[in-house]
Amino acid sequence: AGVVQIFQGVDAKEHGDAIFGVGSIILGISWSIFSVVLLMTSWITLGVGLVITLILVAIGFVISLFRHDKLQHWLDSCYFGKHELGSEKFTNLHQQTTALAAFAKEH
Repeated sequence: AGVVQIFQGVDAKEHGDAIFGVGSIILGISWSIFSVVLLMTSWITLGVGLVITLILVAIGFVISLFRHDKLQHWLDSCYFGKHELGSEKFTNLHQQTTALAAFAKEH
């Protein structure tokens, strides 16, 4: 789970979601370290392991709130968008409606 989280973070960072990307990378490293420690030692009891797992899950949920989906990127690229997500601004209405139609076909 930790390695997958790291790859998701790198991918998100490359696509302009810096906060989500860095948070996912840190969380992935934490999951990986926790998993290795859990397998290598027996000092983690059920209670401590459960508490640490719940904390890491809660941190993962908070980090996921910062992830931007394709619709948010489309809205950011529109004429009235804030253009803060690194998305390129649509130059005309045709380009904007074509991107919306492509998004609608995916869902």
